[in-house]
Amino acid sequence: MQADLWFIYLLLVIGLGLVAFGAYAARVKASVELKYVLSASGAFLFGLILLHLIPEVFSSSLPYAGVYVLIGFLIQLFLDYFSKGIEHGHIHSSRGLSSLVVFAGLCIHAFFEGFPVIDTAAASFKFNFPLLIGILAHKIPVIVVLVWLLNDSGFSKRNTLFMIGIFILMMPLGSLANISLSMLMSDTSIYRPVVLSIVTGVLLHVATTIMYENDQHHHFNLRKTLAILAGFLLAALSAI
Repeated sequence: MQADLWFIYLLLVIGLGLVAFGAYAARVKASVELKYVLSASGAFLFGLILLHLIPEVFSSSLPYAGVYVLIGFLIQLFLDYFSKGIEHGHIHSSRGLSSLVVFAGLCIHAFFEGFPVIDTAAASFKFNFPLLIGILAHKIPVIVVLVWLLNDSGFSKRNTLFMIGIFILMMPLGSLANISLSMLMSDTSIYRPVVLSIVTGVLLHVATTIMYENDQHHHFNLRKTLAILAGFLLAALSAI
């Protein structure tokens, strides 16, 4: 794998770390504006799934690809019980062990997100940049919410920043696991479509939930609708 690929990933990790540190220093809390950012990022991610991931999944020779997408969807549904829906912008105050369970669920979710970010189909691995941007756009508000949750749970500054650091590293670790498995297998014609299908299901659950369950009142909201349309537009531009 090319060294410049890891250098880019290092810069992204540092950037997310700065977001987390800034959120902690400013004691950022959940706001209406954050929900609109989540709606736009969810729409952007959903558009990328439709324009990039789903066509690739169903153009492969994998039989019953839709079943694997459904499995991924159900995996994220299961993870929601642990993460309390924080990756969707749902914010619940938790204490002690409950916060650690939420944190573990978010880390597992972030690990899965790292798999499709690196395209292992070619001889030299490369970033799937549109998908990477979509996941990062979704991850930034999640980090802000996670910082708020850990602060509210009474964790010390050192423990909060340490846990945020672990969460940020989970996506690169998922990418590294994908690369390692691809290198260990002589034939990735089955492995890669299976992993891509499952992760597509995971991201599909996240994206649709962000868009349709981010408003507690479930009524028409012009600003939210415009945010979703902006996300779709950015996804469409990435396919040009």
